[in-house]
Amino acid sequence: MIRTGWNLFKNHWQATVGSSRLGLLWKILPSLFWCAIFLYIRRGGEGGNAAIGLAVGMVIYQTITDSFRSGSSFFQKNLSLFIQNPKIIDATVIHIIIDSVVNCLFKIPIIYGLLILFTDMSFQIVWLWLIVALPFMILLSLSLGFVFSFTSYLNRDIAQVSYLVPLLILVFTPIIFVPENGIAAFVQQINPFSHWLHLMKAFLLKSMFPGKNFLLLLFGSIFIFTITWKFVCYTMPYVAEEAK
Repeated sequence: MIRTGWNLFKNHWQATVGSSRLGLLWKILPSLFWCAIFLYIRRGGEGGNAAIGLAVGMVIYQTITDSFRSGSSFFQKNLSLFIQNPKIIDATVIHIIIDSVVNCLFKIPIIYGLLILFTDMSFQIVWLWLIVALPFMILLSLSLGFVFSFTSYLNRDIAQVSYLVPLLILVFTPIIFVPENGIAAFVQQINPFSHWLHLMKAFLLKSMFPGKNFLLLLFGSIFIFTITWKFVCYTMPYVAEEAK
């Protein structure tokens, strides 16, 4: 199963990256776009931690949305393959995990570069925890995507709603603004992506390691992803039947 998933990833990588003239550059161009916004904000007078936090937050946000889109298109992209060979569903999940992890790892040098080039910070050992944290955060994002991938078959309108989810994540995660009260503030407080963002900013901006919060988020994301993985396997026959 793992070997099959790895082979699926290699084939996908060759088809998307190997066949492109720009190749790996496409993995970092969207994040470099946010870096350009960061430079523009600094030129306009918004310096310090506010501008740095915005730039780092937007790169992390892009990581969340990329993995969500991979999960939300899971059944749509692979359904014909699942109908032909139902046993390949686990290998396909592994392929998506590997692909999402590799994509998120390309964001880390950009985040480090922002901090080193545009602040007076020097590299800290605690920053390396970002390499561990980002892959586990995307498990949570993939889980959300898998749920939307299935529910879109129950109601076609949900497929349209899934296009709004990245925007809702942006609004209800403390990246652009942090409301003091109201429904938005409450949602941000219970939103697990908010806690992931606070954790990563603690690593990067404060050189702190909140060990308890890190373990809670890590095991919580693994637990939720494991449940949704089983959920995907359980609902696949139903989706295949609905698609006929």
